[in-house]
Amino acid sequence: MELAVEQHCEEKSKVQTKMENVMQENDRLLTQALSVKIINIVVRDNVKSKDTLSSNASALTFAELFEINELKAKVQAKDTVILNLKEKLNSFNGDVKDRDEKVLVITTLKEQLDKIKGKTVITEAVSLNSINPKLLKVDVTPVVLKLRKNRMAHLDYIRHT
Repeated sequence: MELAVEQHCEEKSKVQTKMENVMQENDRLLTQALSVKIINIVVRDNVKSKDTLSSNASALTFAELFEINELKAKVQAKDTVILNLKEKLNSFNGDVKDRDEKVLVITTLKEQLDKIKGKTVITEAVSLNSINPKLLKVDVTPVVLKLRKNRMAHLDYIRHT
């Protein structure tokens, strides 16, 4: 039982490290996607500003169009990667929740088992022998009458007997 709990804890820590790595990769891809979007916005603004100045001068060359299409394809590919990473992250979260539930069930069962074991130990530990009354008998000697009223002498008497 304890071995299973330890293995589960190890698996949980591995999953958590994987999740952290995925989150870091996700953040990196998000920043990269944002930078690509910003570049697209700047390019579009430049294209629009050139279009307003003159139609002949603003006509894009074949190389510029090719570059813009490449950037769009990269952005789309990164968006799909981000979606896949989000799906993986959600599945990891589901796995962690399932494992947490299993750990709770295991711990409750272990506690119940400990309680049951504790009850059996207590029932086995009770002895059937009766207590001998001679062992509990106290030898009391009467206090001398003149010492009964003297409290200090009485306490000394009790200490020495």
